[in-house]
Amino acid sequence: MPKNALTSFYNILPEGSILVPVVISRLYKRTVVSELDELVKAATLATHIDKLSFTEKIILQFNYDHTLKPIKEWPRSLSKLRICNHQLLHHIELPNTLEELFCHGVNEVWHSFPPKLQKLTIECSNWVPSNELEFPDSLRELLIAYCRLPTVKRIVSKLPMKLRMLKLGENIGSKLSFLRFPDSIETLHLEQCGIETLEGFMFPKSLRELTLDYNRILNMQNLNYPESLVILRLSCNVIENLDCFDFPRLLRELYISENGLVSLDGVTFPELEVLDVSDTLREKTITSLKNAKLPSTLKVLRASGHDVKDWWQTELPEGLEVLEMKDRFHPERIRFPPSLEQLTLELLSSRKFNVSQLNLPQSLQTLEILNGRSDESFVWKLPNLQKMVLIDITGRVNVPQSVSHLRVRNESAEYLKCLKVSQRLDKCEIYCYRGEFDNDVFKFNDT
Repeated sequence: MPKNALTSFYNILPEGSILVPVVISRLYKRTVVSELDELVKAATLATHIDKLSFTEKIILQFNYDHTLKPIKEWPRSLSKLRICNHQLLHHIELPNTLEELFCHGVNEVWHSFPPKLQKLTIECSNWVPSNELEFPDSLRELLIAYCRLPTVKRIVSKLPMKLRMLKLGENIGSKLSFLRFPDSIETLHLEQCGIETLEGFMFPKSLRELTLDYNRILNMQNLNYPESLVILRLSCNVIENLDCFDFPRLLRELYISENGLVSLDGVTFPELEVLDVSDTLREKTITSLKNAKLPSTLKVLRASGHDVKDWWQTELPEGLEVLEMKDRFHPERIRFPPSLEQLTLELLSSRKFNVSQLNLPQSLQTLEILNGRSDESFVWKLPNLQKMVLIDITGRVNVPQSVSHLRVRNESAEYLKCLKVSQRLDKCEIYCYRGEFDNDVFKFNDT
């Protein structure tokens, strides 16, 4: 029965009707029970559990001291199963209808899986893969993390040839060259794997997205990237410069934050659309960008944390839409791109700089300012601004009437003297670490 018809039928049912739970089950396809047999009772149906046709997903949450009984029978419509904290998985006979399986905190993982399985996730579990391990040919996504595998080589050697996405969060070792992944893989995530070098590694030929965050990689040289690679993530490694960095020719997104970069001078980037070089953890950062050749194709530039002294002399791409930056020197002299839609700007922590001196483009839709001061007479002239975030701003702020989402966070309530907002504001969040905002802080202004 179509959902609209079910809804109409439900609305005319008398209170307490035995049909109510049946209709609800078919409408929402979500029922909470403590035992599988209770699915039948929840639907008030006198039928065997394997005859149920409305259950698509089941979540099994066990206590570690749970009395483990064999589970062999399932609703015939079941396609998704989530199992948590089960210590004897061989007591569970997986249904052949299963398409997605998620396991967390389990013990003794199966050696074979249902023939229609498309997505498999196993995390925080005790898994020692055997020689009998087999993945179904239907598998398209495999995610394994925090399982303390004695070796990943056995798992990799068993991967199906049509796998599209693989995520590993296991200790692989310093070198990646001893592993050979299927060429069908389009997305490869190898986070926190202890990798130091990719030298000699054979990339999957279909690879589009490669994530190597939280490893110990020092450089990316002498590598044979596939032509298909467009997204590369290398955050939280130890890459201190890009002078000898080999870029994939068609790379469009590069995420290399929290690496300790100190310069972008002399770097020839490909036609990037996204570049993230943020570094908020180190004292030694990039101090100059005026000689950096940022690609003209760039739409997103994230450079938070870098103490750049010459932003006002830096040529920013005209098509830039998102910019995150820190300027403690001459923010009033910055020429922002005319199409900028989102800006995050950190100013002097002393809050001496008056935000009225900023030359902000009218195209802005989201604005976040850290530090600085404001006065009530200042008019922002940002007709398209929808979201405004003010952190440690002192003085009087006249919020543009176009803003629908406002977030204010101050170290002390006494810094904010007055906040004029529109009554059309949809969402307002105010936080302070010390003191309390009095009623006079808020003033409504719809003129």
